[in-house]
Amino acid sequence: MRRVALAALCGCLVIALSGCATKMDPFEKMQRQAMAIRANGGLAAAGTGLGRTKSMANSKAQLRARTELARMIETRVQSLQKDFREEIGTGKDAEYNELFSDATKNLVNIKLRGSALKDIGYTSEDEQIRACALMVQDPKLIADYFKRDGNNYTRFRASQAFSELDADVKKYEEWKLKEKAILMSK
Repeated sequence: MRRVALAALCGCLVIALSGCATKMDPFEKMQRQAMAIRANGGLAAAGTGLGRTKSMANSKAQLRARTELARMIETRVQSLQKDFREEIGTGKDAEYNELFSDATKNLVNIKLRGSALKDIGYTSEDEQIRACALMVQDPKLIADYFKRDGNNYTRFRASQAFSELDADVKKYEEWKLKEKAILMSK
């Protein structure tokens, strides 16, 4: 009788604990797979997309994973930080203004050849479908790309990208000046 009670207690415990186990999120699963592939010298990235249809969610997830692959291979980051402080007036009537701004732009421009979908998972969220995709890239194709297309095209695109970045920075600076003028007029 004692053994039956102990077996029943163990069975109940196993059932209770299995109900408490959390199911791994598909995106987290893809991220872990990508990290394992990268740890072994491969190139992989995960992406996620939300859509009303499975195909739309799938397309978004794959595009975002490919974008992350491209960022891993080649990316150019430019950052602009500004720190502004001023004190107007003297004594108790002095007004102290301070502004800190930070702008960063991440530029990616590369042709991905041979990236492929390795795994995909789906979940439902509020009448929508979330797709989580794992994309892999053959590192040999990346080496071939840099040997074949790299130098001239990259220099051209980099100069073009920096021109775009300079224009964006100028727009940002103009916006900040307008913002400052609005704050000062209050």
